[in-house]
Amino acid sequence: MGIVFSYIVKIFTYWGNYATISTYFRVRMMTMNLNQLEYFCAAVRYGNITQAAKKLFVTQPTISGAIRELEREFSVSLFSHTRNKLVLSEDGQRFYERAELLLREVETAKMKDTKIKTTRNTEQS
Repeated sequence: MGIVFSYIVKIFTYWGNYATISTYFRVRMMTMNLNQLEYFCAAVRYGNITQAAKKLFVTQPTISGAIRELEREFSVSLFSHTRNKLVLSEDGQRFYERAELLLREVETAKMKDTKIKTTRNTEQS
């Protein structure tokens, strides 16, 4: 949690200064999870929640709920909802850019961890 926490604080600082954000996360114990970010980013990439749900093999309410929880947790509207089309709000665009960055960082960390484990196993053999 420590590594992810530091990335999240660093990435989501546009809502306020560092002290405010770090205090917010310590008090709230951060309920946001990576699935929520993945669902949100997929909805942005595919342009609608139904397509994102199909591509991720989850239900549409799962995607909608994840987005709603992110909006509630960060007190921001991520989308301007129009008929059958999702349009990112200004805050949503900034959030999307940072969420993508965070997901890439997590994936990089996973790959490095796998490489370290593989190296250790090879050395022990």
